[in-house]
Amino acid sequence: CAAGFSIVGQPAALTCLANGSFAGNLPQCLANPCVQSSLPSDDDLVLSAECYNLTTTDTCDVRCTAGYVANSSSFTCAASGFVLGDRPYCQPMLCPNDAVPRSSGVVDTCKDIAVGGTCIVSCATGYVLSAGSSLEIWGCNWDTEAKTAKFVGQMPVCEPLPCTTGLLMDSARYVHNCTGAKTGDSCRQTCSEGYITVNPGLYKCFDDSVLMGSQPECVSEVCDGTGTDLPLVVDTCGRIEFGKSCFASCRAGYSAANGIAQWFCDSSSRSELPALNGADDTITLRGAIPSCQPVPCIYNLPYSAEYTHDCAGITTGGNCTVACAEGWIGTPSIYTCQADNSFAGLAPTCLLVTTTGTSTTGTS
Repeated sequence: CAAGFSIVGQPAALTCLANGSFAGNLPQCLANPCVQSSLPSDDDLVLSAECYNLTTTDTCDVRCTAGYVANSSSFTCAASGFVLGDRPYCQPMLCPNDAVPRSSGVVDTCKDIAVGGTCIVSCATGYVLSAGSSLEIWGCNWDTEAKTAKFVGQMPVCEPLPCTTGLLMDSARYVHNCTGAKTGDSCRQTCSEGYITVNPGLYKCFDDSVLMGSQPECVSEVCDGTGTDLPLVVDTCGRIEFGKSCFASCRAGYSAANGIAQWFCDSSSRSELPALNGADDTITLRGAIPSCQPVPCIYNLPYSAEYTHDCAGITTGGNCTVACAEGWIGTPSIYTCQADNSFAGLAPTCLLVTTTGTSTTGTS
């Protein structure tokens, strides 16, 4: 029998015949069993069923076990009694890098982790573990049912830290909703009442606990006139900015008991003064309207014996009559009381009335 085989019984003798062929019975040869321990038995390998009880010339496959990239090699039971072959290279499979749930405030070291490996899931900068929570160790395991590598572990509970630097303050011009902003929060700073927000200020609380952003551009609202017809009042208001004031008084020829009034460009939430135009829910001029009364005229009346008039107490805009006095004749004139407290008009031409008498002298 050849090497690797054992004879059963006696060796056989063969005779070479004249015709050039051998005659006789071959011996009975049995294949020898191979040493089982000569097969690789590492944890990353699995033997096929044929790899058990191998005998000379038998072959079997040795492959990578679950959790490793598929690979295999063929092994042969040699005449030496040892199983020969090249060990397959088994590369561990990796858990997907995105398999750990990503959430705000959580970081991990779970990149390129092979089956059997572990990684740490913890809180990111700007976050802190909540009470009762801790860092978590995740393992990359092989899921035999799904036949895939996946991470197994618990998520830590991480709370954002509040910003402590760059905090905003309310002012006459600015308001904001950034109070209590925590890591990752965004907030806005806008213009206060009475200002128009051209560009809002956007802020963010960064992981170094600093609130950063830019202030908005604010333009003052304007009160453009009184919004109502006040023919007897003059003012210095024009286009006045929110929060500022101007003054109003009676026009020439009129006066008010309360004198000069101060008006404010303001809103009902800041001022209790009435709106001049009656629109109390808007930003508008506010204040008391002067109660303007016409002033009596006292100048430029003709004073002479030939005139008489009814102009006493006539006030701005009023008319009266200047006529010829008794004993005088002429056409009456109309006088008008002007804003400068003087009358305007032309005095009538009055002629003195004369009488002609006739007397008779008698003779005796």
